[in-house]
Amino acid sequence: MNKIYQKNIQRAKNAAAGRFGGFTLIELLIVVLIIGILAAIAWPMYQTAVMKSKLAKYIPIAVSLKQAEERYFMQNGSYTDATSFLDIQVPNMTGTGYILFDDGWWIDVLEWGDSTPWIVIGSSSPRGAVTQEITYRVYLDNLDPSSSEAAYSGKQRCIGGSALGRRVCKSMGM
Repeated sequence: MNKIYQKNIQRAKNAAAGRFGGFTLIELLIVVLIIGILAAIAWPMYQTAVMKSKLAKYIPIAVSLKQAEERYFMQNGSYTDATSFLDIQVPNMTGTGYILFDDGWWIDVLEWGDSTPWIVIGSSSPRGAVTQEITYRVYLDNLDPSSSEAAYSGKQRCIGGSALGRRVCKSMGM
C-alpha cells in the first residue's frame, strides 16, 4: 500500500510541475539538429563512395581497351577510334568508338586531333557531353611528342568536372 501511495505522490508532483513524462520541445530539436548534421556530413561521403565504385568497375575495361589499341598500333602503325577493329570483346561495344552501359556510364576510344589518343571513361552522354561529373583518361603509349598532353603518355588521369568528381579523383589519389 505504501508503494502505491508513493507513485501517486510522484504523479501529483509531475502534474504540478507541468510535466507528465516524455521529451521537451528543446530536447527534440537538439536531436533533430544532431541527426541533420550527421546526415550533412555522411551524404557527400556516400555519393563519393558510390561514384568511385562505379568508376572502379570500368577502369579494367578501359585498360584492356588500351592494351588492344597498343596491339593494333604494333600491327598497323597507328591507332584506331573504331572498337570493331580491336581484338577484344566488351559487352555493349558498338564498334563505332564508344561503349554505352546501362547505368549511364560510357567508355570512348578517341583520337583527339590525331595527336593525343586516349581512352575515356565518363559518367554522362558520350561525344560532346557538356556536363561531365568525372572523366578518367587512359593515355596510349605512343603520343605525339608535340602534343600538349605528351607528358601523360602511358599514364592514367582522373579529371573531376564537378565537386563530386573532384572528391572522387582526390579519393583515388589523382
